[in-house]
Amino acid sequence: MAMKLELLGKEVIKPASPNHLQTLQLSLFDQFLPSTYVSALFFYNDQVNQQDIIVQRLKSSLSQTLSLFYPLAGRIKEGVTVDCNDEGALFTEARADVLLSDLLRNPSDAVIFFRDRGYAVSVSVSHKICDAASLSSFVCSWTKAAKGYADDIVNPEFAASLFYPPADTSIEFFPLLVHETKSKTKRFVFGSLMIEKLKSRASCSKRVPQATRVESITALLLRCATKTRRSKA
Repeated sequence: MAMKLELLGKEVIKPASPNHLQTLQLSLFDQFLPSTYVSALFFYNDQVNQQDIIVQRLKSSLSQTLSLFYPLAGRIKEGVTVDCNDEGALFTEARADVLLSDLLRNPSDAVIFFRDRGYAVSVSVSHKICDAASLSSFVCSWTKAAKGYADDIVNPEFAASLFYPPADTSIEFFPLLVHETKSKTKRFVFGSLMIEKLKSRASCSKRVPQATRVESITALLLRCATKTRRSKA
């Protein structure tokens, strides 16, 4: 059954210091990337039920962070440049009348509050201007700003086009040949009991006396991938 969300509001968050009016050239590789998104999802507990305070802090800290990561507040033009016009990033707030664990089966791009006082924050950025490492840097900086440590944020550099100069847009290139193939996407949800069993099995070795949850699940996935690859060899 699909998870129903109650939309509480949408707001475009602009940089706190809007003074980056410039055009950012995308690198050669970024120019030819498809228009997909890099996403991340984070879960938190709200034991004191301070929803309004949390939302306001997320908005204000996002505004601070966008002042440094200003291309994320701009707009991509014709797939080759970013107009750093400080138009802002979309902030969506929603409520779900389900448990926090239900979101694992039905992800969404928003700040979502749950009936069990938990909440989730999802971040999505165009892959043309942000890869996984860049997204991690942005989220870490946003976290520091939300905690009141904005002064500890290291200023990012947007210099990919210097190392990989963009293509001359005045020259007509042959279109990239992309073959359409059928694929399947599956989501695996590990319950708490299963994770504890995996930790117990992974911790039976002297080399790994106390495996973490991440280590246990990662080891299982690598083991399954290795078996699958060998069976197809």
